[in-house]
Amino acid sequence: MAQNTKTRCDSLVESFRSLSPGPSKEFVELLNGEETVEERILSMFDAARDLIVIKAPLGLSTKLIAGLNVAITRGVRCYLIFYGKPPELAEGDVTLWPHEGNACDMGKDLILVSVDKTIGLSCITEDFTATFSENSSFVYLADILLRHEIYLAEIMTAFKTDIDAHFGPALYKLRERYALLPLAESTREYIEAELTSKARTGAD
Repeated sequence: MAQNTKTRCDSLVESFRSLSPGPSKEFVELLNGEETVEERILSMFDAARDLIVIKAPLGLSTKLIAGLNVAITRGVRCYLIFYGKPPELAEGDVTLWPHEGNACDMGKDLILVSVDKTIGLSCITEDFTATFSENSSFVYLADILLRHEIYLAEIMTAFKTDIDAHFGPALYKLRERYALLPLAESTREYIEAELTSKARTGAD
């Protein structure tokens, strides 16, 4: 009896070791600190099987770029919206878009990630506070925002001259009318520089 009990217990222990927690679809997890946030994003890249969609801030860390390249190398598709210069990524199924077609800094640096339409993360890099979840509503919001960023970048790139003429550089007429937050200083600087440049060109 003792031997049978020990055998059963050993078997249960081995079974428990092979178990992993299921997705936590009921919760939104709060994350704090650069290292904690980056480790979570890297784990998302590791878990990716089909598609990573990411909006990257200025100066995406070398650690995150390296992790992204590992995923790309093993065949994961990557859609990336970037500010500033495009990051150097591995060869693979990669598509890059400059944010709003111009890639200029538009305020707070935001990392927004959606992986396989099943997990999402949003992080403000100003203080590295982030939210992570497998909740379908949260992931949908992250995914749809990223996709609209892609649509906007495509539209702005194709029709920049007409759009600037109608809505102003960086869509400032729309931003001033409908923005929930005041325009960031960096956005105002970009708009003023564009308007000044256009005024000079018109004078010439």
